[in-house]
Amino acid sequence: MTGSDLSAFFQWCVCVCVRSKRSRRGPVIEADGMLKMFHCPYEGCSQVYVAISSFQNHVNLVHRKGRTKVCPHPGCGKKFYLSNHLHRHMIIHSGVRDFICETCGKSFKRKNHLEVHRRTHTGETPLQCEICGYQCRQRASLNWHMRKHTSEALFNYTCEHCGKRFEKLDSVKFHKLKSHPDKQHT
Repeated sequence: MTGSDLSAFFQWCVCVCVRSKRSRRGPVIEADGMLKMFHCPYEGCSQVYVAISSFQNHVNLVHRKGRTKVCPHPGCGKKFYLSNHLHRHMIIHSGVRDFICETCGKSFKRKNHLEVHRRTHTGETPLQCEICGYQCRQRASLNWHMRKHTSEALFNYTCEHCGKRFEKLDSVKFHKLKSHPDKQHT
């Protein structure tokens, strides 16, 4: 199937979905009450779906093998495999902050960001490093922390007084002021 054939097929699928009664992500029900089946149009592939979102996800992930959904916001251009991931991303451009912390009133664009924020009030640190036991509130912090266990090559800056290694030059400078205040600093 050519790219233009596939685009026409997707257009047809979208028209069927608009005209048919269906839930937001569920199966499409035809006017005659029958369940609409979406057959993969690629030769040799026998996958069949009842939800158009699942069908489109299959085509994008298995056959197109690329990030084909592009954010239209000026200057962004971020690409996604799945339409629902693009839609979730688009929220950051809207400025809408529907998720509000009941404790302090701070608002967020995404529900999971509010959930992580709430941990600042509860003190909860559900994530833990399996190597050293370091605990934190969010995955990004744990990922950053895990870099410390991967390779000594990341620690390119060394304190000439004690040999302790750091990732950043500013960290070495701060360390020397704090740990070696009586030494002459260069």
